[in-house]
Formats: sequence, structure tokens, C-alpha cells
Amino acid sequence: MKTALIQQLEDANAADLIRQAADAGADIAVFPEMVSNGYRAFDASDPAAEAAWRTGAQRLDSPFIEQFRQAALDHCIHVVATFLEAGDPDPFNTAVLIDPDGRIALHHRKVHICDFDSPESACGRGRGFEVATIDTDTGPVTVGLMICMDREYPDAAATLSAKGAEIVLVPN
Repeated sequence: MKTALIQQLEDANAADLIRQAADAGADIAVFPEMVSNGYRAFDASDPAAEAAWRTGAQRLDSPFIEQFRQAALDHCIHVVATFLEAGDPDPFNTAVLIDPDGRIALHHRKVHICDFDSPESACGRGRGFEVATIDTDTGPVTVGLMICMDREYPDAAATLSAKGAEIVLVPN
């Protein structure tokens, strides 16, 4: 199984990068943490700055996510897309695993947020860890997701392992 780790700014052409990963033989293309807004911080003492930051939150049915779903479908590749997900009352630091049919196979909201600084101090916490079995050129593989700080806590790896994860992808 081949994985492409994509480093990009939020304004890069995601579909082109996914195409390049597929052309290189990757089974999965993984984008960096919160690529929707470049993990942009804000001054936590400025309510207007936080409000402006929150306006960039995306929904699962947004054009932002649709571009990843369409590229996964067009290039027959799994994609881990990351974004600031709209939530009530707080947004989430989220990663989704999209399958080659353009469907969301895993939806992970970061559980262990870095609540000592923006932007994460304004994010809600996810509620757990799940796995999905995906088809690759080398056969089926059970995959889990964590995001950055999740990897620092043993419950994340223990839960994913207990659920059968063979590979854990960690946008960071």
C-alpha cells in the first residue's frame, strides 16, 4: 500500500495534488491538519477575530469537501481531507477519509485538542475513534484516524487497535 503525504497551502489546487498522488500509484492521499484554513490562528483576546475565523468553518456538504470527494472519484483513490468543521456551539478540527467512490468512509473530530492556544482553544472535542476497512492494491486494510495531539494520548491508539486498525493516519 502506498500513501501520499501532501503538504500544501490552503489555496493550492487539491484536485491536481490528488491526481498527482494517484498518478504516482498512491492508494491514499493525506492532507495536513485543518487544510481548509491553513490552521490559521487568531488573537483569542479579540472577539471579532475569533468570529471571523469561525466563518471559515465548512459543512460536510460544502463545496470545499465536495472537491475532495470528486477528486477521489475521478482518480480512484482514497483521500484524507482535513478542515474546520462547522458545529454548534463550536467548530471541530476534523478529518474525513473519502473512498474512491467519493463516499465518506470515516469522519473523525479531534478528541484531544490543544486548548492552550488559538485556534484550537475555540474548537469542540470529538467523542471517539472509529475504523473503516478499505480496499487497496494489496488487499483490504483496516484504517483509523487521529489528528495531531490525539497521538499523544494512549486511549486513541488503544481504542483503534482494539477495533482492528492496521494503519492509523495522523494529519498533523
